[in-house]
Amino acid sequence: MENKLPFQLIEKIGVIDNDIKQEVLQILANSEYKPDVEIEPSWYYEHRG
Repeated sequence: MENKLPFQLIEKIGVIDNDIKQEVLQILANSEYKPDVEIEPSWYYEHRG
């Protein structure tokens, strides 16, 4: 979806765990717009090896 809609329309970024949340927050640190970043493990399929 990159370059298909304005980033400001993203209200929330759902991530699988706190490690990824911290990475996303670091990426967004210099961004003017910062959507909410929340841990949403139910949005992800379980990976079983």
